[in-house]
Amino acid sequence: MKQEETLSAHDFARLEQKLNDCVELLSDLLGSRAAGNQTTVQILKVDDVERLYGLSPYLQREARRSGKLKYIVSGRREITYSRSALEAFLRSRTLN
Repeated sequence: MKQEETLSAHDFARLEQKLNDCVELLSDLLGSRAAGNQTTVQILKVDDVERLYGLSPYLQREARRSGKLKYIVSGRREITYSRSALEAFLRSRTLN
C-alpha cells in the first residue's frame, strides 16, 4: 500500500526556495549563452554546490583534501569550483 506524504509548511518553504535558486541559476546560465558568451566557465561556491547537488561542505572538504575534487581559491580565501570539475567529480562517484 502506498503511504501518502504531506509537506509541512517549513518543508514546502525550503523546497520553494531551492526551486527558486535553481531557476535563478538556470536563467543566469541561459542568459550568458544567449549573449554569445558560451566560453565562460561557470563558477560555483560551496553553498551553491550544497544547494544544487546536495553535497555537504564536509564532503566537499574531504574530496578537496584527497585530491578528488579540483577547486579554486579566490583572493578572499573563498573556495569555488568550476562546473566541469564538479561534474567530473560526480561522474567518478557514479556507480553503474
